[in-house]
Amino acid sequence: MPLPVVLGHEGAGVVEAAGSAVQKVQPGDHVAIRFLACGRCRPNLDGSSASCANFNAMNFAGRRQDGSHALTLSDGDAPSDRFFGQSSFAGNAIAHESNAVKVRKDAPLELVAPLGCGIQTGAGTVLRALKVTAGSSFAVTGAGAVGLSAVTAARVAGATTVIAVDMVPSRSELALELGATHTVSGKELDAVSEIQRITGEGVDFALEPPACPH
Repeated sequence: MPLPVVLGHEGAGVVEAAGSAVQKVQPGDHVAIRFLACGRCRPNLDGSSASCANFNAMNFAGRRQDGSHALTLSDGDAPSDRFFGQSSFAGNAIAHESNAVKVRKDAPLELVAPLGCGIQTGAGTVLRALKVTAGSSFAVTGAGAVGLSAVTAARVAGATTVIAVDMVPSRSELALELGATHTVSGKELDAVSEIQRITGEGVDFALEPPACPH
């Protein structure tokens, strides 16, 4: 995206206005905002909107698909916007009804917001991509929002050994609260050797959210 750009995803808030053609949400609704997807390509029709063939064009092009912008600067210029279909660092986010998901009004918005990306990424990978099975073993390296969501989903799926690897003690403690059976300090131990010691050989499923070699 060319600069200037308005970023921001995992938005959540209260709908202030809706276009005349909008049917799914109305002013006053509380919503979480996820990414945009076309709804027409094969991955969408198969229920895998995160693999939308038009994902980059709809979420990272810096403009609407017709070339227009949702935001305007005070000098009249238009910044790159529509980041993840929302650019929710703006005071008011402009979303499409297809990526504004209505939630209960008593749900804290600060807790609802991560559902728009991090939580569905971690849980979705475990449940839909890896398809972790009951009685299996699972390990995740990195106990951030995505990793912790994966831990919870692995337990929901019935995994009996769930290992979280992280370098921050507080995150490891939270992983145990959310369902991990073991934690490994990547700062103090060789994670691979420790996982092999815990399981006797290795895990059936593994996830590495940070995509970092160190």
